[in-house]
Amino acid sequence: MGQLFQQMFLDLYGYAWKAPEPANKELRPFNLIISKNKSSITSSDPIGVVIKDWTRSIGVNSVIKAEHDAEEAGLNDVILVGNRFSLQAKGMAQRMGIRLISKGELVVTYQEQQPAIF
Repeated sequence: MGQLFQQMFLDLYGYAWKAPEPANKELRPFNLIISKNKSSITSSDPIGVVIKDWTRSIGVNSVIKAEHDAEEAGLNDVILVGNRFSLQAKGMAQRMGIRLISKGELVVTYQEQQPAIF
């Protein structure tokens, strides 16, 4: 997934974003820090994005770790992006208020947003 999916994610949702600073240990687990404020990242609404480029399902442990990392970093919210998620991970994420976005969801939504070529 990597950078292509980072760009697709940003194009689709239009958030302001930045890459975490390597010196900031609390933000290292995150691939992106985004903000609902589309013009800039503000300290009041940062969201951590974790992109897991795995072939297997993402499980409960990854959801719990993402929530823990967000709490440690002082982030208000976290989004976990991956190929697929276990049923238990989906349930846990829903209870914790974590948004899960699958690779397939990103691709389909991105294709729907692209103009038709005739």
